[in-house]
Amino acid sequence: MLNSSVFFTNFALLAVSTAQATTNGWGQVNVTDATNEMLYAALRNTITYSPNMTTFACVFSTYTLETQVVSPSTSNYNFFIEGCVLESAEYVGQCPTDAFMCANSLNMNVFVQSEPRTDTLKVTSIVTKADPELDFNDL
Repeated sequence: MLNSSVFFTNFALLAVSTAQATTNGWGQVNVTDATNEMLYAALRNTITYSPNMTTFACVFSTYTLETQVVSPSTSNYNFFIEGCVLESAEYVGQCPTDAFMCANSLNMNVFVQSEPRTDTLKVTSIVTKADPELDFNDL
């Protein structure tokens, strides 16, 4: 439980620093090992997914991260990632590197809500992004 408390304290500090940089909007912050660990933890805890969530994903890499302070006790995170949409929750979180085959690696936005007071991370949405189609006639 101590690790969890330290984990959420770090994200509370991240939310406060972001609040200073933005006012009621989304602000970009650096992707770190700690923010990636938060994303993996949120994805692994499928019990706290929003009720209508039916998409499972694992993460190969995180490109960008935006945060939004909703209230003193709640922050939203928008992770822009490369990952794999999964058929089940077996490999959610960080994609395994050994013996894992992902036929369709996609770019996605994974939205996570953090409530440090209740020690809760909640995946609220996973939105896949289609790769832009190239028209070779335009080249």
